[in-house]
Amino acid sequence: MSFGNWIAITISGCALAFTTGTFWWMNWRRGTLHAWPPRSFAFADTGGQVLIVLPLVFYNDGPTPIVVLNLQLRLSGPSGTYRLSFEATRPGVQPLPVPDDGREMATAIPVRGREAQLICCEFSRKPGGVVSAANGWEASVEARLGAKRKWMTLLESFPLAIDERALRQSGHYVAYDNDPIASP
Repeated sequence: MSFGNWIAITISGCALAFTTGTFWWMNWRRGTLHAWPPRSFAFADTGGQVLIVLPLVFYNDGPTPIVVLNLQLRLSGPSGTYRLSFEATRPGVQPLPVPDDGREMATAIPVRGREAQLICCEFSRKPGGVVSAANGWEASVEARLGAKRKWMTLLESFPLAIDERALRQSGHYVAYDNDPIASP
C-alpha cells in the first residue's frame, strides 16, 4: 500500500469518526437538567400542614428528553431542616379559589431536549408548625430522574423570603415575592 492510500484511509476514518461523534452529540447525548431559584413563592403553615408552591424553570441542555420522576424540597432554617414532598402542580403561584384552582396531582414531568419549561410545584409536609421564626430560611430542590435511582440536588441552596409578614399570615395561603432586593 502506498503512502497516498494510507493518507486517504486516515482522512476517511477521521471523517467517519467526526460524523458519528457529531451525530451522537446532536441527537443521542443525554443532557443535564438545570433549574433556577424562583422569583416568587406561595406559603402557608397552618400547624396541621406546611404548603409551599415554587415556580420552577427546568432546562434540559441535551437533545434527548429527561423525565423527572419525583421532587422534594429541603427547607432549612432556625428551627431545623425539613423535607417537603412533591404533591401537585398548579397553574400559577397565586392561590385560587378551590373550585377552579387547577391543581393536578404530582406526576412525572417530561422535559424535552433543548427546551425550558415552567412548572409550579406544590410541596407539603404534615404535620406543619415547622416555620416558627422569620428570616434565615434556605431551600433546595432534589430530584429523582428517570435514568437514575438516587436523589440528586437539582437546585442548590437558595434563600426563601419567609419574613415577619409571612409569619403573621402563615395560616393563610398567600403568594410572596422572593426577590432579595425588592422593597417590602
